[in-house]
Amino acid sequence: MKMAEIKNLIYRYKRYRDQKSEPETFTAIDGVSLSVETGDFVGIAGENGSGKSTLARQLCALLLPDDGKVLVFGRDTSDPDMVSAIRRSAGMVFQNPENQIIGATVEEDVAFGPENLGMEPGEMEVRIEKALASTGMTAYRMRTPGELSGGQKQKIAISGILAMEPDCIIFDEPAAMIDPASRKELGRIIRSLNRDKGITILYITHDLSEVNDADYLYVMRKGKISLEGKPGQVFSRRDELMEAGLTLPPLMQLLQGLREKGLSVPGHISRAREAADWLIPLLDPDRLSAACRKQAAEPGESKREEEVEGKSLLLSHVSWAYPGLKAEEPVEVVKDVSLRLAAGQMTALVGSVGTGKSTLLMLMDGLLVPACGDLILDGERVVAGGRTDPAMMKKLHRKVGFGFQNPDYQLFEETVLKDVEFGPANMGLSPEECETRAKEALGLTGLSEEDWDKSPFFLSGGQKRRAALAGLLAMEPDYLLLDEPAAGLDGRGREGLFSLLRRLAKERGSGVLFVSHDMDEAARWADRVLIMAEGKILADSPTTGSAGIMSDEALLKKAGLCLPQIADFMGDLIEKILPEADVENLRLPVRTEEAEEMILASCRGGEAT
Repeated sequence: MKMAEIKNLIYRYKRYRDQKSEPETFTAIDGVSLSVETGDFVGIAGENGSGKSTLARQLCALLLPDDGKVLVFGRDTSDPDMVSAIRRSAGMVFQNPENQIIGATVEEDVAFGPENLGMEPGEMEVRIEKALASTGMTAYRMRTPGELSGGQKQKIAISGILAMEPDCIIFDEPAAMIDPASRKELGRIIRSLNRDKGITILYITHDLSEVNDADYLYVMRKGKISLEGKPGQVFSRRDELMEAGLTLPPLMQLLQGLREKGLSVPGHISRAREAADWLIPLLDPDRLSAACRKQAAEPGESKREEEVEGKSLLLSHVSWAYPGLKAEEPVEVVKDVSLRLAAGQMTALVGSVGTGKSTLLMLMDGLLVPACGDLILDGERVVAGGRTDPAMMKKLHRKVGFGFQNPDYQLFEETVLKDVEFGPANMGLSPEECETRAKEALGLTGLSEEDWDKSPFFLSGGQKRRAALAGLLAMEPDYLLLDEPAAGLDGRGREGLFSLLRRLAKERGSGVLFVSHDMDEAARWADRVLIMAEGKILADSPTTGSAGIMSDEALLKKAGLCLPQIADFMGDLIEKILPEADVENLRLPVRTEEAEEMILASCRGGEAT
């Protein structure tokens, strides 16, 4: 029996432009047909708004068809008598964990599903322990969900579904808010559930690297299936993927670049192992060894501090502790941190969940005031030893823009345009200047003019991020502090966002510091990277070159992080061709163009052209 059969499915939403207007009908799923074999791992990819999450909700009977048919393990979702059985057999992990966490403690939340299934206490205890161990959350069992970070909440939501052990698990962007090591572990868990326990997996994502191991892949665009096939077949159709708002995984970008340089890369390759097996006979060990030595000798990018003397945002020996609950001791989350954000520089702050990254950004923006240490803006002290200069704090809030991880925290006005005008208005600018700045900022972020008069609460997640960023840009700050600015954005949205941030850094001289869980994102876009663990800055260096730390696997592992995909692939490739090489001490390429150059220079018979 098939896990799912969908035939000519149509589903329409009622969509509101604002609180006053009549609803409009919007077709989210438009004539979709597909099938999923029991025991398969199937990916469903698409850009924001393509209909993939709506499709996921149809498969666990949270939404019902307007037309067509949805069968789950042979049961019709439109039959009210079948809904309970469908939901027991198909569990869903939502993109936003806030939508499914209800327990007063982590233990209660994970127990909720098994308890509702009538499970015996002994079996339920075993399930809870296994589920929490699988997501690395055992130590948080008695904590309240409100104490946890966004990534930790996502792990708890996943644990709750794992504890129920359904026949099928539908994951809706489950890795959007978790760190690289946890993402890698989640991938291992999902593959184990699929291969070892025979659980059918449907994985919804806009990140194609998360589904390169899938048995089959569907790509959605504007409510329809636009592409389907084995992952390698789909990845080979780059132009169509780009039209669907998706970008190739870094390894696939590397292989595509090699094709364009004349290497006959087979179209079916989608996994690192397949790519390595194909490349190994083509590469000359001596040339590869020389290319590795050249990479290790490359100088890193300048920090440019000598060019911006006195113009920077500086933390000096700052610590911060959150008050303890009841009789507990305060929890120190930032410990004696010093760092400088220079003007004109794009800096990534990376670290695993709960290491203090968001708290550090709030300290830099004055939203939290440290009990000790200094905050210095362009050479002038804002905070000194826990004491604040009110005039300098006002100046700080004009010069520094802060973007929350959740854009809902900073959107509140009646319309998008009014929301973006709010900051300039508070700066004392005229209504005409406020409107000019707001429209310019909205244009920069790519939010369509037809959305400017809408309520910000009726925007999609990606549109809210653009609106929130526009509100910061309209104030023309010298520094931007952004907490996971690309979380939840599809490939097209991420590309646009980081291209804009890079232009602001290079053309306007803005200092940009962004928090990210995505190592490839940090490697590609940042000039400089800060690695944070347990409340401290472990390392600070240029992203690439001999001083770079993005290929230091031991250091990254200590911080709960993983190598960027390109560095991971190139390290394995070099180790197979040069078994005596000390890969751990090499400075591996972390960007696709660097890896491409190394491979082409190592081809037998000379550099490929």
